[in-house]
Amino acid sequence: MQRSKFFSPKKISVLVSGLILLVLYSTIDFVAFLNILFDVNASLFFFGIFLVIPITLLVAFRLNWLSSENSKIGYIESLKLVLAASVMNLVLPAKMGDIFKSSFMTINKNNEYENNVALVMFEKICDLLALLLWCFFGLLVFEIDYSTFILLFIIISFFIVFCSLSLLSETFSIFIFKLIWVLIPQKYENRIRKFQDAWLCMNKIVLVEKNKFVSIFIFSVLLWLCHLFQIWIFILSLGVMGVTFLNNLAITPVAIFSGLLPLTFAGIGVRDLAFIYFYAPYFSSSIGAALGTLATLRYILPALFGIPFFIRYLRLKDVSIDSKG
Repeated sequence: MQRSKFFSPKKISVLVSGLILLVLYSTIDFVAFLNILFDVNASLFFFGIFLVIPITLLVAFRLNWLSSENSKIGYIESLKLVLAASVMNLVLPAKMGDIFKSSFMTINKNNEYENNVALVMFEKICDLLALLLWCFFGLLVFEIDYSTFILLFIIISFFIVFCSLSLLSETFSIFIFKLIWVLIPQKYENRIRKFQDAWLCMNKIVLVEKNKFVSIFIFSVLLWLCHLFQIWIFILSLGVMGVTFLNNLAITPVAIFSGLLPLTFAGIGVRDLAFIYFYAPYFSSSIGAALGTLATLRYILPALFGIPFFIRYLRLKDVSIDSKG
């Protein structure tokens, strides 16, 4: 038992991030890295930081919009949930902290936990699909070597097909759940069964309310455009003027997608390496590492504002559990 706790996914992701950063900062010019951060253009830097606010407000609007009429989540509540989830996004890989929203959403609602998980998972998959669309655009525009292009094309295409089918195809969803049944311990069967029912219900709702969900997907694509614009502002703040907005639209999505792979906590380390690798034709590894640092601030700031809400939800959840007990 102690062994499994020691090798928990969270601890492994922190360890991997630490090792990557250790190797990264031992290979770059660390003094140059610090000088770049100290010489950042203050106006552009603070403008980039300011963009965290409208982006977070838009993410909350999407959650509010996505929730069904039967269990509507108010906009202010959606904003609190997004900020609270940001706290866990700092310590979990692939922004899996967002899943904690589903747990908190049951506190003030009579909704089943599994229904909320299905809704949050739909939001994440829709968000990932929007990012993958930008990644695909990047593959078509950005000139990279043939082997890297083929590898990224296969990975991105796989995720696009998998995410699309999981949202739109009830048959595919049933097939995936059959695989899950084989892997899960017996004690979780009842919960997985409820989650499967909720997810299949979500499949049907998506097909019935196509216009709503197509609109949410388009909104997610435009929301990622805001994220990419923010990264471009950070690039400019580091004194790099040779990267056009089109270059940024082509390269940054792939770098961000790399950071979402479930390897490190909050994508730290992998995302930094991706910025250095893909932007190598445009600026030095020291600037790439500095860009990775600024990009990480996009996750830290909402988390700081989300701490009070996160603590509040935890307390409410404990009270809710005690009252049921």
